[in-house]
Amino acid sequence: MPISKVGKIAIATVSAGGVSGGVAYGYHEFTKVTFKDKLGKNLIKQDEAEKWKARVATLKADTSALSKSLKLVKDADDSTGDKVKEWCEDSLKNKFTSEDQGFKEVQKYCTYNIKDKVSGAIEISRWSNTTNNLKLKSPAPNTVLSKEMTRIKNELTKSVSPNENALRDWCKATYEKPFKDDKDPDYLDASVYCVA
Repeated sequence: MPISKVGKIAIATVSAGGVSGGVAYGYHEFTKVTFKDKLGKNLIKQDEAEKWKARVATLKADTSALSKSLKLVKDADDSTGDKVKEWCEDSLKNKFTSEDQGFKEVQKYCTYNIKDKVSGAIEISRWSNTTNNLKLKSPAPNTVLSKEMTRIKNELTKSVSPNENALRDWCKATYEKPFKDDKDPDYLDASVYCVA
C-alpha cells in the first residue's frame, strides 16, 4: 500500500525527532560532571604512598556513618592504602549532582587536605602553646587578622579563663579540611599560624 504524502511527512518528522532526542540525550549524558571533574586538581596522586597510608588511618578512626562501599574498605585489611585508592578510582566516576555524602567522602579520602599543602605544618603532638600562640597573641605591626584568627586571638587573650588550646584545636581541625586552593582563608591562616 503506497504511503500518502502526509504519511511520509509524519514519518520523516517522527524520525527526525527521534534522532534529535537521541543526540540531545547523548550530549546530556556525556557532558555530566563527575566527581573527578569537580575535584581533579586536588586529587592525591597514585604514587603518593604516605598520603594513602594516612587516609587509611583517618578512615579507620572515622566514627561517622559511612556509605556501604566505604564501610567495606574501612573493615578490610589495608595497611598500604591500596583499597582506599581503588575505592577512590571507582568513586571518582560518579556523576556530581550536589555536595552529598558520597561527594564529601570522596573529597575527604581522595583529595589533599590542608595539612598536606601547608609547608612546615606542626604535628599536633609536638605543639607548644607557649611558642605557637605567641604568633597570634603578638602579631607583627599592621597585620590584618581574618575573622577566625581574631576570634581565636580573643580566646587566647581573655583576662578571665583564656583558652590556651584555642589555636592548637583550630589547627588540628583545619588540617583535616579539604584543600580547595591557595586563596582559601583556612589554608592561608594555617600557613601562618600552624607552622613551625
